[in-house]
Amino acid sequence: MNAGPGQVDRILDAFTGWFLKNGGALQKVHVALMSEAEGYGIMAVEDLKAGELILQVPLSICVHIENLHLSVLHDIVKAEPHLMAFDSKDELLALLLMAERRAGSQSFWWPYLSLMPREYDTPLYWEEEERKYLAGTNVGLLTSMMEQRILRDWHEIHAKLVLKYPSVLGGLTVEDYRWALSTIWSRAVGVERGDSHSYLRCLAPALDMCNHSPAAASCLEDLIKYDAQMDALRLKQISPVSRGQECYLLYGPYSNAKLLYSYGFMSAQNPFRGVDFWVKVPSDFPHAEWKQEQLLAHDLTKEQPYDFRGTLLGNGVSVALMVTIRLIHLAQEEFEDVEKVFRGEVVSLRNEEASLRGLVRLLQKKVQTFTPVEEDLGALAKLERVMTSTPIFGDEDAQIRRLGVPREKQAQETECSADEDDKIRFERQKATLRRNFIRRAYAYKVVVEDKLIFQETLACLSHRLQELVCGGS
Repeated sequence: MNAGPGQVDRILDAFTGWFLKNGGALQKVHVALMSEAEGYGIMAVEDLKAGELILQVPLSICVHIENLHLSVLHDIVKAEPHLMAFDSKDELLALLLMAERRAGSQSFWWPYLSLMPREYDTPLYWEEEERKYLAGTNVGLLTSMMEQRILRDWHEIHAKLVLKYPSVLGGLTVEDYRWALSTIWSRAVGVERGDSHSYLRCLAPALDMCNHSPAAASCLEDLIKYDAQMDALRLKQISPVSRGQECYLLYGPYSNAKLLYSYGFMSAQNPFRGVDFWVKVPSDFPHAEWKQEQLLAHDLTKEQPYDFRGTLLGNGVSVALMVTIRLIHLAQEEFEDVEKVFRGEVVSLRNEEASLRGLVRLLQKKVQTFTPVEEDLGALAKLERVMTSTPIFGDEDAQIRRLGVPREKQAQETECSADEDDKIRFERQKATLRRNFIRRAYAYKVVVEDKLIFQETLACLSHRLQELVCGGS
């Protein structure tokens, strides 16, 4: 963030005043700029006990599609009712965000939007040269796919609305759309309300300022609750926090690949790891059509998502992947035991051995395509040596150099005029170089972690196969 201290204070004061005036509550905490790298966060201003309520956000001030009456987009949605029928409500929410940011101070949510970053540090914002370091990873693959989707949906949906409603949407571009989607994916929460509306996806002011820590809780639901009587989201601190310390959230049990893809950072001490790897029913396998029908008919296997939850876990594989591979290798005489497969049970020694052998072969084939992990670790070590020995990476960048910093979600770069002085220009160049180094280091870390998980999973399954064969002989 390049805003000076005075400007930051004014922005924070405006947001806090707006938040409290409209029913929000901050108890023993406040929103603060934690650091240049970390951005905004929630800081304790008094000692907090476990179980204390620290934050309450009424849904009436959240950004979601049921608050369209507050939006400059309201009349457009009335004139275009099909917008409410989007397959993905993210499309309408993205349009709402774009319109509100364009409206500036005329928007009800402007004090909140003023705190948001102008761009993010997820791979969607990386330069093409930087993305090349992610080649061969699911992060790189999904980033490329999402880039294509953003361009397609912009031209098919949003560009037409921009031309049709210039007074509200004029001047918006695909970059605004990229920003809006990135904002949703990195900040939105889902609210289960238990009524006819059931689920609502929204941006919750102040709540989304909380930074991530894998040690914050066992699951997000332990921290955030929906209060139906108050129609508000409530955040409790489940462990003691001392005055002046930061209050963290657990975004989810996310691997570093997921954190990088969705939030633009990695966690130095992350217990969650996994790689998505799926197996299709080979068309030349006996009864392939029947087996595919079985997989598609069951909730556990009807989809094969690349959502970073991981099917390869290092110390084994997910239930869904094991069910899939067992069904693929099911013999005709074992078809009557198909329910055992979906319960995650061993069908027979023959099926188990065939399943493990098949999966081991697939993983061996994949691992054989890898360059040595040692090369990646060497490149990462060299990069880190440069970062620790180059003068531009001074003491103030120590947290960044450790490459375990929380997200730079709040890094707002200000536009510099043509007559900016040399010092400002140098600082911008330094920030760009630092960002490039961090991105390359993150990419190496993702590549290394993916390779290690493949190798560890292969070793684990090979050991299980050996035990099975020796035990059955």
